Amino acid sequence: MKLLPSLLLTLASALLFALAFPPIDAKPVAFAALAPFFIALQGQGRGRRVMLGWLWGVSAAYGLGVWFAPSMATYFLQPVWVGFLLFLAVATFMVAPYTVLFALLSRRLARLSGWGASLVIAAGWVACELLRGRLFTGTTFFIGNPWGLIGYSQVGTPFAQVASVFGIYGVGFAVVTTNAALALAWQTRKRLAGDPGSWLVSGLGVGATLAAGIAGFAFERTAPPVSGGTPVALVQGDVSIGARWDRASYGKHLEHYVRLSSQSLAGEERPVLVFWPESAMTFFLEEEPAFRRSLASFLGPTDLELVAGGPRRTPTGYTNSVFQISSEGQIEGRYDKQYLVPLAESLPFANLEIMQRSFGEVRFFEPGKALPLLETRAGNAGVLVCNEAMLPEVAAERVRRGAEYLLNPTNDTWIQHPQYTALQFGVASMRAIEQRRDLVRVSTAGPSSVIDAWGRSAEATAPGEAAALQARVLRRKGLSPYARIGDSFGFLCGAVALLGFWKGR
Repeated sequence: MKLLPSLLLTLASALLFALAFPPIDAKPVAFAALAPFFIALQGQGRGRRVMLGWLWGVSAAYGLGVWFAPSMATYFLQPVWVGFLLFLAVATFMVAPYTVLFALLSRRLARLSGWGASLVIAAGWVACELLRGRLFTGTTFFIGNPWGLIGYSQVGTPFAQVASVFGIYGVGFAVVTTNAALALAWQTRKRLAGDPGSWLVSGLGVGATLAAGIAGFAFERTAPPVSGGTPVALVQGDVSIGARWDRASYGKHLEHYVRLSSQSLAGEERPVLVFWPESAMTFFLEEEPAFRRSLASFLGPTDLELVAGGPRRTPTGYTNSVFQISSEGQIEGRYDKQYLVPLAESLPFANLEIMQRSFGEVRFFEPGKALPLLETRAGNAGVLVCNEAMLPEVAAERVRRGAEYLLNPTNDTWIQHPQYTALQFGVASMRAIEQRRDLVRVSTAGPSSVIDAWGRSAEATAPGEAAALQARVLRRKGLSPYARIGDSFGFLCGAVALLGFWKGR
């Protein structure tokens, strides 16, 4: 295929990929979105494969991240062109290397024939996604980038329930198999009339995808909503980013959160636990007895427990923390965020002037150490602060340690874009399905909700509003198949891809 048609097919594939996600949310499109890219790669040499892989990775990343450049500019108070350069750097170094790797890997995988060819190609794609999500996670300055994995396109469909067994990579495998089958059918189109077996290749690929989705859904069929649980309240402050990061506003909007929390007590059922989001407390709680007494004056008469996010000073820096506060205003437990956001919370070159932003004395955070689960009135909480909800292996670790529900306090004020909020809500929903745990998502700007163990949300706050929401959280025990085996399926895909690569020689 000539260069121009290859480029157009690659761009068309990236566009279709984006259309399968919010805000368009044309979920069925995902089952054909990658096929044009796979076709564009057919017969290409190494150089063109590298170029096409980079183009698809950057274009698809932009399709799911049109909010990135302006949000970065807002966060660091820089011109939009600086934000766009940051996007280009992130997409080039955190997304494109893995799509380029697939493009090179598929050169040999495409040589395979028979009924399993589409499955091996799908395994190669999933292996590259797994590598992108896991390669740097746990390092002191970086995390993996499992943003926009193709499996998230199926949030809200029966296919999503496959995640309780095989995780997000199992959902993606089902989707990519169909794409690979369509591309292989195109590759063999000239022989279809005289070779009925080629139809069988495509048919088995599509059939395997549908069978995987149906089998997974039947194995962990969606349960009806369950009554009961602990009454809780979620408070969404929607405080402007300027007020939160202004030194002069140190601790000033505590009264705002207390007032919203008081509104949650006016319902038919009084909550026993209130959740505030990440960065809700713009002061150092451990160092401010006056603020703790102020909290006690509110929590004590109503016998409330509070879980809220705020900064913490350490001997060497600061942590992004979540505090469990008793009705007497005492700190009963704490979680320090372990996996920081590159560029926003951690950076090897943090002394660069354009990267500076401050809250009081806080500029960048240091990763926290492992701490016990928060033993709240709603049960043992496994905390995933903000982007930590993107890491399925971290959620699984929390549950294996005894988490009876998951808690995701997040700060979305600096990215108030409907595409981003919908995508992140879908990510949280997938974590709930994988672990079969209720997940409390409490956001600074929304949506905030309690997502049940099947990824359903009965009620949620609207993005961009200051509100308090009453809900119930169920304690759940036992481990889902995925919680037991983790990303074993993804690693199996890696082994199959390597075997296919060797066979393709």
